[in-house]
Amino acid sequence: MSKRKTLWLGGLCIGLVGLAVLVVFVLSVGTRQPSATPAPQESASVPVGTDIGEQAPDFTLTDIDGKKFSLSELRGRPVIMYFSASWCLPCAPETQELAKRKAQYRNLEVVWISVDPKSDSPETLRAHRRRYGRDDFIYALDTEGIARLYRVLSLGDLYLLDAQGRIVFKGTRPVGTKPFEKALTAAAGSLR
Repeated sequence: MSKRKTLWLGGLCIGLVGLAVLVVFVLSVGTRQPSATPAPQESASVPVGTDIGEQAPDFTLTDIDGKKFSLSELRGRPVIMYFSASWCLPCAPETQELAKRKAQYRNLEVVWISVDPKSDSPETLRAHRRRYGRDDFIYALDTEGIARLYRVLSLGDLYLLDAQGRIVFKGTRPVGTKPFEKALTAAAGSLR
Protein backbone atom coordinates (compact mmCIF):
# COMPACT_ATOMS: atom_id res chain seq x y z
CA MET A 1 0.00 0.00 0.00
CA SER A 2 1.33 3.42 -0.84
CA LYS A 3 2.25 5.94 1.84
CA ARG A 4 -0.50 8.29 0.59
CA LYS A 5 -3.21 5.61 1.00
CA THR A 6 -1.91 4.73 4.47
CA LEU A 7 -2.07 8.37 5.57
CA TRP A 8 -5.52 8.76 4.06
CA LEU A 9 -6.83 5.64 5.82
CA GLY A 10 -5.23 6.74 9.11
CA GLY A 11 -6.88 10.16 8.84
CA LEU A 12 -10.22 8.53 8.02
CA CYS A 13 -9.95 6.25 11.07
CA ILE A 14 -9.12 9.16 13.36
CA GLY A 15 -12.06 11.11 11.95
CA LEU A 16 -14.42 8.16 12.49
CA VAL A 17 -13.24 7.73 16.09
CA GLY A 18 -13.85 11.45 16.70
CA LEU A 19 -17.31 11.18 15.16
CA ALA A 20 -18.10 8.15 17.34
CA VAL A 21 -17.07 10.05 20.51
CA LEU A 22 -19.27 12.98 19.47
CA VAL A 23 -22.25 10.67 18.81
CA VAL A 24 -21.80 8.98 22.21
CA PHE A 25 -21.68 12.41 23.91
CA VAL A 26 -24.79 13.69 22.10
CA LEU A 27 -26.73 10.49 22.78
CA SER A 28 -25.75 10.38 26.45
CA VAL A 29 -26.76 14.01 26.99
CA GLY A 30 -29.95 13.55 25.01
CA THR A 31 -31.14 10.42 26.81
CA ARG A 32 -30.52 11.32 30.44
CA GLN A 33 -33.51 12.61 32.28
CA PRO A 34 -32.71 15.44 34.67
CA SER A 35 -33.64 14.72 38.25
CA ALA A 36 -33.17 18.34 39.20
CA THR A 37 -36.22 20.44 39.76
CA PRO A 38 -36.44 24.13 39.12
CA ALA A 39 -36.12 26.35 42.17
CA PRO A 40 -39.22 28.18 43.26
CA GLN A 41 -39.48 31.55 41.62
CA GLU A 42 -38.21 34.45 43.69
CA SER A 43 -40.95 36.64 42.31
CA ALA A 44 -43.73 36.27 39.81
CA SER A 45 -41.88 38.56 37.40
CA VAL A 46 -38.75 36.35 37.06
CA PRO A 47 -39.55 32.98 35.48
CA VAL A 48 -37.31 29.96 35.98
CA GLY A 49 -35.60 28.85 32.78
CA THR A 50 -32.42 28.78 30.75
CA ASP A 51 -32.81 31.99 28.76
CA ILE A 52 -31.09 35.28 29.53
CA GLY A 53 -33.08 37.18 32.15
CA GLU A 54 -34.58 34.04 33.68
CA GLN A 55 -33.84 32.54 37.08
CA ALA A 56 -31.42 29.63 36.61
CA PRO A 57 -32.95 26.27 37.55
CA ASP A 58 -31.61 24.98 40.86
CA PHE A 59 -29.84 21.63 41.13
CA THR A 60 -27.79 19.66 43.61
CA LEU A 61 -24.61 17.74 42.77
CA THR A 62 -21.74 16.21 44.69
CA ASP A 63 -18.39 17.78 43.85
CA ILE A 64 -15.24 15.76 43.22
CA ASP A 65 -14.23 16.21 46.86
CA GLY A 66 -17.42 14.49 48.05
CA LYS A 67 -19.28 17.62 49.19
CA LYS A 68 -22.89 18.21 48.14
CA PHE A 69 -23.71 21.68 46.85
CA SER A 70 -26.74 23.38 45.34
CA LEU A 71 -26.74 26.22 42.88
CA SER A 72 -29.08 28.16 45.16
CA GLU A 73 -26.46 28.00 47.95
CA LEU A 74 -24.18 30.15 45.78
CA ARG A 75 -26.61 33.08 45.65
CA GLY A 76 -25.16 36.38 46.71
CA ARG A 77 -22.20 35.87 44.36
CA PRO A 78 -22.01 35.78 40.56
CA VAL A 79 -21.57 32.25 39.20
CA ILE A 80 -20.07 30.87 36.01
CA MET A 81 -21.29 27.39 35.12
CA TYR A 82 -18.97 25.79 32.58
CA PHE A 83 -20.00 22.52 30.93
CA SER A 84 -17.10 20.50 29.53
CA ALA A 85 -15.10 17.27 29.79
CA SER A 86 -11.51 16.77 30.84
CA TRP A 87 -10.58 15.53 27.36
CA CYS A 88 -11.92 18.65 25.56
CA LEU A 89 -8.71 20.21 24.21
CA PRO A 90 -10.23 23.57 23.14
CA CYS A 91 -11.80 23.90 26.60
CA ALA A 92 -8.49 23.70 28.51
CA PRO A 93 -7.27 27.20 27.54
CA GLU A 94 -10.70 28.59 28.34
CA THR A 95 -10.56 26.98 31.78
CA GLN A 96 -7.23 28.76 32.28
CA GLU A 97 -8.90 32.03 31.27
CA LEU A 98 -11.68 31.36 33.79
CA ALA A 99 -8.95 30.96 36.43
CA LYS A 100 -7.67 34.43 35.51
CA ARG A 101 -11.19 35.88 35.84
CA LYS A 102 -11.56 34.20 39.24
CA ALA A 103 -8.30 35.84 40.35
CA GLN A 104 -9.61 39.18 39.10
CA TYR A 105 -13.07 38.85 40.69
CA ARG A 106 -12.57 37.07 44.01
CA ASN A 107 -16.31 36.93 44.71
CA LEU A 108 -16.92 34.96 41.48
CA GLU A 109 -17.83 31.27 41.80
CA VAL A 110 -16.84 28.91 38.99
CA VAL A 111 -18.73 25.61 38.73
CA TRP A 112 -17.04 23.30 36.21
CA ILE A 113 -19.38 20.42 35.30
CA SER A 114 -18.16 17.38 33.38
CA VAL A 115 -20.86 16.27 30.96
CA ASP A 116 -19.07 12.93 30.46
CA PRO A 117 -19.25 11.05 33.77
CA LYS A 118 -18.57 7.78 31.92
CA SER A 119 -15.09 8.91 30.79
CA ASP A 120 -14.26 11.39 33.53
CA SER A 121 -13.77 10.50 37.17
CA PRO A 122 -13.03 12.48 40.32
CA GLU A 123 -9.34 11.65 39.80
CA THR A 124 -9.22 12.93 36.20
CA LEU A 125 -11.10 16.06 37.22
CA ARG A 126 -8.74 16.70 40.15
CA ALA A 127 -5.82 16.48 37.72
CA HIS A 128 -7.64 18.84 35.32
CA ARG A 129 -8.33 21.32 38.13
CA ARG A 130 -4.66 21.29 39.18
CA ARG A 131 -3.43 21.76 35.62
CA TYR A 132 -5.94 24.27 34.20
CA GLY A 133 -8.28 25.56 36.91
CA ARG A 134 -7.96 26.65 40.51
CA ASP A 135 -8.35 24.90 43.84
CA ASP A 136 -11.37 27.08 44.60
CA PHE A 137 -13.26 26.00 41.45
CA ILE A 138 -16.15 23.63 42.13
CA TYR A 139 -15.67 20.59 39.86
CA ALA A 140 -18.46 18.01 39.58
CA LEU A 141 -19.55 15.11 37.40
CA ASP A 142 -22.97 15.55 35.82
CA THR A 143 -24.59 12.50 37.35
CA GLU A 144 -28.04 14.13 37.47
CA GLY A 145 -28.63 15.30 33.89
CA ILE A 146 -27.88 18.97 34.55
CA ALA A 147 -26.55 19.39 30.99
CA ARG A 148 -29.94 18.30 29.67
CA LEU A 149 -31.75 20.60 32.11
CA TYR A 150 -29.64 23.52 30.83
CA ARG A 151 -29.95 22.46 27.16
CA VAL A 152 -26.19 22.07 26.75
CA LEU A 153 -25.40 21.33 23.11
CA SER A 154 -21.62 21.45 23.00
CA LEU A 155 -18.54 21.26 25.15
CA GLY A 156 -17.62 24.67 26.49
CA ASP A 157 -21.19 25.90 26.96
CA LEU A 158 -21.14 28.57 29.65
CA TYR A 159 -23.79 30.30 31.75
CA LEU A 160 -23.07 33.48 33.71
CA LEU A 161 -25.44 34.19 36.60
CA ASP A 162 -25.69 37.40 38.57
CA ALA A 163 -25.72 37.43 42.38
CA GLN A 164 -29.50 36.85 42.39
CA GLY A 165 -29.15 33.69 40.28
CA ARG A 166 -30.47 35.21 37.05
CA ILE A 167 -28.85 34.29 33.75
CA VAL A 168 -27.09 37.34 32.33
CA PHE A 169 -25.04 35.64 29.61
CA LYS A 170 -24.75 32.27 27.88
CA GLY A 171 -22.55 31.07 25.05
CA THR A 172 -20.03 28.50 23.85
CA ARG A 173 -16.38 29.15 24.77
CA PRO A 174 -17.03 32.91 24.98
CA VAL A 175 -14.34 33.96 27.47
CA GLY A 176 -12.43 36.93 26.08
CA THR A 177 -15.23 38.10 23.80
CA LYS A 178 -16.52 41.62 24.36
CA PRO A 179 -20.12 40.55 25.16
CA PHE A 180 -18.95 38.08 27.81
CA GLU A 181 -16.43 40.44 29.39
CA LYS A 182 -19.04 43.22 29.53
CA ALA A 183 -21.59 40.91 31.18
CA LEU A 184 -18.95 39.63 33.64
CA THR A 185 -17.91 43.15 34.60
CA ALA A 186 -21.56 44.09 35.14
CA ALA A 187 -22.25 40.97 37.24
CA ALA A 188 -19.03 40.79 39.25
CA GLY A 189 -17.27 44.11 38.87
CA SER A 190 -19.25 45.95 41.51
CA LEU A 191 -18.80 43.08 43.99
CA ARG A 192 -14.99 42.80 43.91
